[in-house]
Amino acid sequence: MNSVSRAVARTGDFSLSELDMIRTLGDAHDVLNRLARDHGFAHHAVLRFSPEPETRPMRQLVVTSFSREVVQNYERAMLASGSRALSAARGSVRPFAWDRKYPKPRIAAPGLDDARAILARVGVTMGMSLPVAAQDCNRGLVMLGGERSTPTLAETALLSLFVNGVFDRIVAIQNEDRYTHDFRLTPRERQCLMWTGAGKSTAEIARILELSEHTVNQHIATCAQKLGAVNRTQAVAKAIRLRVID
Repeated sequence: MNSVSRAVARTGDFSLSELDMIRTLGDAHDVLNRLARDHGFAHHAVLRFSPEPETRPMRQLVVTSFSREVVQNYERAMLASGSRALSAARGSVRPFAWDRKYPKPRIAAPGLDDARAILARVGVTMGMSLPVAAQDCNRGLVMLGGERSTPTLAETALLSLFVNGVFDRIVAIQNEDRYTHDFRLTPRERQCLMWTGAGKSTAEIARILELSEHTVNQHIATCAQKLGAVNRTQAVAKAIRLRVID
Protein backbone atom coordinates (compact mmCIF):
# COMPACT_ATOMS: atom_id res chain seq x y z
CA MET A 1 0.00 0.00 0.00
CA ASN A 2 1.54 3.34 -1.04
CA SER A 3 1.58 6.49 1.14
CA VAL A 4 -1.51 7.97 -0.50
CA SER A 5 -3.49 4.73 -0.03
CA ARG A 6 -2.44 4.52 3.62
CA ALA A 7 -3.52 8.13 4.19
CA VAL A 8 -6.90 7.47 2.54
CA ALA A 9 -7.36 4.40 4.71
CA ARG A 10 -6.74 6.46 7.85
CA THR A 11 -9.72 8.67 7.09
CA GLY A 12 -11.93 5.72 8.04
CA ASP A 13 -15.48 6.11 6.73
CA PHE A 14 -15.27 9.91 6.61
CA SER A 15 -16.35 11.32 3.23
CA LEU A 16 -16.74 14.73 1.67
CA SER A 17 -20.50 14.20 1.46
CA GLU A 18 -20.63 14.57 5.25
CA LEU A 19 -19.70 18.23 4.88
CA ASP A 20 -23.15 18.92 3.45
CA MET A 21 -24.67 17.54 6.66
CA ILE A 22 -23.03 20.22 8.81
CA ARG A 23 -25.84 22.58 9.82
CA THR A 24 -24.59 23.97 13.16
CA LEU A 25 -21.30 24.68 14.90
CA GLY A 26 -22.04 21.64 17.02
CA ASP A 27 -22.11 19.51 13.86
CA ALA A 28 -18.77 20.99 12.81
CA HIS A 29 -17.36 20.23 16.26
CA ASP A 30 -18.49 16.59 15.99
CA VAL A 31 -17.05 16.17 12.49
CA LEU A 32 -13.70 17.61 13.54
CA ASN A 33 -13.66 15.42 16.63
CA ARG A 34 -14.06 12.31 14.52
CA LEU A 35 -11.64 13.45 11.84
CA ALA A 36 -9.02 14.22 14.51
CA ARG A 37 -9.57 10.89 16.24
CA ASP A 38 -9.35 8.92 12.99
CA HIS A 39 -5.93 10.47 12.37
CA GLY A 40 -4.56 9.95 15.86
CA PHE A 41 -5.06 13.50 17.16
CA ALA A 42 -6.57 14.27 20.56
CA HIS A 43 -7.68 17.88 20.08
CA HIS A 44 -8.70 20.44 17.48
CA ALA A 45 -9.26 24.19 17.29
CA VAL A 46 -10.61 26.43 14.53
CA LEU A 47 -9.76 30.12 14.25
CA ARG A 48 -11.45 32.50 11.85
CA PHE A 49 -9.17 35.44 11.23
CA SER A 50 -10.67 38.87 11.75
CA PRO A 51 -9.75 41.82 9.48
CA GLU A 52 -7.67 43.35 12.30
CA PRO A 53 -4.31 41.55 12.67
CA GLU A 54 -3.98 42.59 16.33
CA THR A 55 -7.15 40.78 17.42
CA ARG A 56 -6.44 38.41 20.31
CA PRO A 57 -6.43 34.68 19.45
CA MET A 58 -9.32 33.81 21.76
CA ARG A 59 -11.55 36.32 20.00
CA GLN A 60 -10.95 34.47 16.74
CA LEU A 61 -11.66 31.04 18.21
CA VAL A 62 -14.78 29.43 16.74
CA VAL A 63 -14.72 25.74 17.64
CA THR A 64 -12.36 23.81 19.92
CA SER A 65 -12.11 20.64 21.98
CA PHE A 66 -9.73 22.28 24.47
CA SER A 67 -11.03 23.41 27.86
CA ARG A 68 -11.45 27.10 28.57
CA GLU A 69 -8.55 27.00 31.05
CA VAL A 70 -6.18 25.54 28.46
CA VAL A 71 -7.30 28.11 25.87
CA GLN A 72 -6.73 31.02 28.27
CA ASN A 73 -3.31 29.80 29.42
CA TYR A 74 -2.24 29.14 25.83
CA GLU A 75 -3.37 32.59 24.73
CA ARG A 76 -1.43 34.27 27.52
CA ALA A 77 1.70 32.38 26.50
CA MET A 78 1.22 33.27 22.84
CA LEU A 79 0.68 36.93 23.68
CA ALA A 80 3.94 36.82 25.65
CA SER A 81 5.65 35.81 22.41
CA GLY A 82 4.10 38.77 20.61
CA SER A 83 1.74 36.38 18.81
CA ARG A 84 4.41 36.04 16.13
CA ALA A 85 3.45 32.45 15.42
CA LEU A 86 -0.17 33.43 14.82
CA SER A 87 0.84 36.42 12.72
CA ALA A 88 2.99 34.15 10.57
CA ALA A 89 0.06 31.75 10.18
CA ARG A 90 -2.19 34.56 8.97
CA GLY A 91 0.10 35.24 6.06
CA SER A 92 0.84 31.64 5.12
CA VAL A 93 -0.91 29.09 2.92
CA ARG A 94 1.41 26.22 3.84
CA PRO A 95 0.59 23.67 6.57
CA PHE A 96 2.98 23.70 9.50
CA ALA A 97 3.80 20.92 11.97
CA TRP A 98 5.87 20.86 15.13
CA ASP A 99 7.02 18.13 17.51
CA ARG A 100 8.34 18.61 21.04
CA LYS A 101 10.61 15.60 20.55
CA TYR A 102 12.69 17.59 18.08
CA PRO A 103 15.55 19.74 19.45
CA LYS A 104 14.61 23.30 20.33
CA PRO A 105 15.51 25.97 17.75
CA ARG A 106 18.51 28.13 18.59
CA ILE A 107 16.39 31.27 18.75
CA ALA A 108 12.98 30.71 20.29
CA ALA A 109 10.32 33.38 20.71
CA PRO A 110 9.69 34.16 24.40
CA GLY A 111 6.55 32.40 25.51
CA LEU A 112 6.37 30.01 22.56
CA ASP A 113 7.95 27.10 24.44
CA ASP A 114 5.63 27.84 27.38
CA ALA A 115 2.65 27.56 25.01
CA ARG A 116 3.83 24.14 23.82
CA ALA A 117 4.40 23.01 27.41
CA ILE A 118 0.77 23.91 28.18
CA LEU A 119 -0.36 21.71 25.29
CA ALA A 120 1.95 18.88 26.35
CA ARG A 121 0.20 18.73 29.72
CA VAL A 122 -3.06 17.83 27.95
CA GLY A 123 -1.54 15.20 25.70
CA VAL A 124 -0.38 17.30 22.75
CA THR A 125 3.28 16.71 21.92
CA MET A 126 2.83 17.06 18.17
CA GLY A 127 0.80 19.83 16.58
CA MET A 128 -0.29 20.74 13.09
CA SER A 129 -1.64 24.04 11.72
CA LEU A 130 -3.63 23.96 8.48
CA PRO A 131 -4.45 27.30 6.80
CA VAL A 132 -8.03 27.31 5.48
CA ALA A 133 -10.21 29.55 3.32
CA ALA A 134 -13.92 29.76 2.57
CA GLN A 135 -15.65 30.56 -0.72
CA ASP A 136 -16.19 34.18 0.33
CA CYS A 137 -12.41 34.62 0.89
CA ASN A 138 -12.64 34.43 4.69
CA ARG A 139 -9.46 32.86 6.03
CA GLY A 140 -8.63 30.94 9.15
CA LEU A 141 -6.59 28.19 10.73
CA VAL A 142 -7.41 24.67 11.84
CA MET A 143 -5.07 23.25 14.47
CA LEU A 144 -4.81 19.55 15.33
CA GLY A 145 -2.77 18.13 18.19
CA GLY A 146 -1.99 14.86 19.88
CA GLU A 147 0.69 12.25 20.58
CA ARG A 148 1.59 10.82 17.20
CA SER A 149 4.20 11.10 14.47
CA THR A 150 4.29 13.99 12.04
CA PRO A 151 1.81 13.37 9.16
CA THR A 152 3.14 12.49 5.74
CA LEU A 153 2.66 14.82 2.78
CA ALA A 154 -0.20 12.65 1.49
CA GLU A 155 -2.01 12.66 4.85
CA THR A 156 -1.47 16.40 5.21
CA ALA A 157 -3.04 16.97 1.79
CA LEU A 158 -6.11 14.94 2.74
CA LEU A 159 -6.48 16.70 6.08
CA SER A 160 -6.23 20.07 4.33
CA LEU A 161 -8.95 19.04 1.90
CA PHE A 162 -11.35 18.00 4.65
CA VAL A 163 -10.75 20.88 7.08
CA ASN A 164 -11.13 23.44 4.29
CA GLY A 165 -14.55 21.97 3.62
CA VAL A 166 -15.47 22.12 7.31
CA PHE A 167 -14.25 25.71 7.56
CA ASP A 168 -16.33 26.73 4.54
CA ARG A 169 -19.43 25.33 6.28
CA ILE A 170 -18.52 27.11 9.53
CA VAL A 171 -18.26 30.48 7.77
CA ALA A 172 -21.59 29.91 6.00
CA ILE A 173 -23.27 29.04 9.32
CA GLN A 174 -21.83 32.09 11.06
CA ASN A 175 -22.84 34.40 8.22
CA GLU A 176 -26.36 33.00 8.31
CA ASP A 177 -26.52 33.43 12.08
CA ARG A 178 -25.38 37.03 11.80
CA TYR A 179 -28.30 38.03 9.59
CA THR A 180 -31.16 35.67 10.45
CA HIS A 181 -30.95 35.02 14.20
CA ASP A 182 -32.34 37.31 16.88
CA PHE A 183 -30.35 36.34 19.97
CA ARG A 184 -32.28 38.44 22.50
CA LEU A 185 -30.02 37.91 25.49
CA THR A 186 -31.46 39.30 28.69
CA PRO A 187 -29.41 41.93 30.56
CA ARG A 188 -28.48 39.34 33.20
CA GLU A 189 -27.46 36.77 30.59
CA ARG A 190 -25.34 39.39 28.87
CA GLN A 191 -23.66 40.27 32.19
CA CYS A 192 -22.82 36.64 32.92
CA LEU A 193 -21.39 36.19 29.44
CA MET A 194 -19.42 39.43 29.66
CA TRP A 195 -17.79 38.41 32.97
CA THR A 196 -17.07 34.96 31.54
CA GLY A 197 -15.28 36.65 28.68
CA ALA A 198 -13.28 38.64 31.23
CA GLY A 199 -11.94 35.37 32.61
CA LYS A 200 -14.06 35.19 35.76
CA SER A 201 -15.04 31.80 37.17
CA THR A 202 -18.63 30.84 37.95
CA ALA A 203 -18.02 31.45 41.65
CA GLU A 204 -16.53 34.90 40.99
CA ILE A 205 -19.42 35.90 38.73
CA ALA A 206 -21.89 34.72 41.36
CA ARG A 207 -20.25 36.98 43.94
CA ILE A 208 -20.08 39.97 41.59
CA LEU A 209 -23.74 39.71 40.51
CA GLU A 210 -25.01 38.40 43.85
CA LEU A 211 -26.44 35.25 42.28
CA SER A 212 -26.09 31.56 43.05
CA GLU A 213 -23.53 29.59 41.08
CA HIS A 214 -26.36 27.43 39.74
CA THR A 215 -28.12 30.51 38.35
CA VAL A 216 -24.93 31.77 36.73
CA ASN A 217 -24.37 28.40 35.07
CA GLN A 218 -27.97 28.38 33.85
CA HIS A 219 -27.62 31.87 32.34
CA ILE A 220 -24.40 30.92 30.56
CA ALA A 221 -25.92 27.68 29.28
CA THR A 222 -28.90 29.65 27.94
CA CYS A 223 -26.54 32.08 26.22
CA ALA A 224 -24.70 29.20 24.55
CA GLN A 225 -28.00 27.75 23.36
CA LYS A 226 -29.23 31.06 21.95
CA LEU A 227 -25.92 31.66 20.22
CA GLY A 228 -25.71 28.14 18.79
CA ALA A 229 -22.47 27.43 20.66
CA VAL A 230 -21.38 24.09 22.08
CA ASN A 231 -19.70 25.51 25.21
CA ARG A 232 -19.11 28.78 27.06
CA THR A 233 -15.82 29.45 25.26
CA GLN A 234 -17.55 29.40 21.90
CA ALA A 235 -20.47 31.42 23.29
CA VAL A 236 -18.12 34.21 24.39
CA ALA A 237 -16.17 34.12 21.11
CA LYS A 238 -19.36 34.28 19.05
CA ALA A 239 -20.94 37.00 21.20
CA ILE A 240 -17.85 39.18 20.78
CA ARG A 241 -17.67 38.54 17.05
CA LEU A 242 -21.36 39.39 16.60
CA ARG A 243 -21.03 42.38 18.97
CA VAL A 244 -23.57 40.99 21.39
CA ILE A 245 -21.00 41.85 24.09
CA ASP A 246 -17.81 43.92 23.97
